[in-house]
Amino acid sequence: MMSLTPLEKQVIEMLLAGDDEQLAVLREQANRANIVSREMTGVGFYSQIIVPPESRRIQGCPTFKLGDVNGTASNVAHGFGFLLFVTEERCRRSKDIPTMNRGPTRFKVLG
Repeated sequence: MMSLTPLEKQVIEMLLAGDDEQLAVLREQANRANIVSREMTGVGFYSQIIVPPESRRIQGCPTFKLGDVNGTASNVAHGFGFLLFVTEERCRRSKDIPTMNRGPTRFKVLG
């Protein structure tokens, strides 16, 4: 398994910011998360994230996505966004969605 990259860590931290108890549980999970796979698509990336089975879980088995983090890059005219899909009570997938067909080389993550 791989560790999260600095970008993945920063984006997940921003996506999970807030006082909500569910976000607090997801932050605990993210602190123990590992990358199972990372796929570079040519215009973005998918990271499959897994947390240990003994991690504290959100009650009620929710499935949802968070996506209020966007970024800019000098070579991406309209910026890009990030999504975190939460399934099976754990952080499972982070998805980078650029709005242009060129991958970023330098970027600034915006909150």
